[in-house]
Amino acid sequence: MDNESLRRRLGLSAAATGAALLGAALALALVPTRTHTLRSHANPARIYGEALAKLAALQAEDGVEVVEHCRTTLLEHGQQTQRAIVLFHGFTNCPYQFRELGEQLHRQGYTVLLPRMPRHGLRDRLGRPLAELRAEELVRFVDRCVDILAGLGAHTTVAGLSAGGVLTAWAAQMREIDYAVPMSPAFAPGGVGLRAVRTGMHVALRTPNRFGWWDAVLRDQDSGPMSSYTYARHSSHAFAQIMRVGALALASAAKQPPLARNLAVVWNAADERINNAFVAQLIARWQHWHPSTHTYVFPAPMALIHDFIDPRQQLQQVAAVYPQLIEVLARG
Repeated sequence: MDNESLRRRLGLSAAATGAALLGAALALALVPTRTHTLRSHANPARIYGEALAKLAALQAEDGVEVVEHCRTTLLEHGQQTQRAIVLFHGFTNCPYQFRELGEQLHRQGYTVLLPRMPRHGLRDRLGRPLAELRAEELVRFVDRCVDILAGLGAHTTVAGLSAGGVLTAWAAQMREIDYAVPMSPAFAPGGVGLRAVRTGMHVALRTPNRFGWWDAVLRDQDSGPMSSYTYARHSSHAFAQIMRVGALALASAAKQPPLARNLAVVWNAADERINNAFVAQLIARWQHWHPSTHTYVFPAPMALIHDFIDPRQQLQQVAAVYPQLIEVLARG
């Protein structure tokens, strides 16, 4: 494929994605302000064996319909380690997105948990189950992962990209962890302003779900290296539910300090798929409570894509990105 064709496809994909996510944000005008169902119900593992038992229960939910690459995975050392980390993948991707970075961290002595987000990683590339995703499922999932993490390492880190970054921000506010590192958290799609999203958080989500193609040209006919484990479509309902979790995390950060003891935020100045104004808002609120909150920005001239983690992305720059991320993750 020549460069011009690639640019055209990426442009079409970005336009389709922006329109679909804008629809999700507008649908968010119907999302309830009720948040009591999104509170934490912590039950942390006290010892390594208990953590493994909780992990086994989570892994048991990976049935035959789950792609092999996408099953919840633990990279372990046979005992509790000094440092343990959970890495939350992004929207319509799966744990395989973080596999290479996780293996690098494992070689440095970390115990690494790579969990599968609810309704992700299934063999159905059209992602039909996403339409039923609920914010309540997501926060229960995060609670379970952090419960497991508590028994895996003496020092616990929670990190994630995009939708996984939103889950990380929620965990930072709600759970007693040592270190939280959201990366480009997708609080809102690019091009949707603060006022529009805030206005949208008042009544129940009633509009029909809409699916959009990540690649409007190939649709589900892509045969590239990511086609075996990512979805070809995204769901407006699912993204709106992720935004519900993010809205609670941001609102909580405005009112009370996070329970995480140390914080860092990684963001991408070239990212147009999400609204970085919300990332800036999170940083400001966390720095109010914890002035030591660290921030790291990948500068705009790098022209990083939104998913700067998955090494199978065509425009990836992991050789430059991973060393910086590992350094940030080691700070906490």
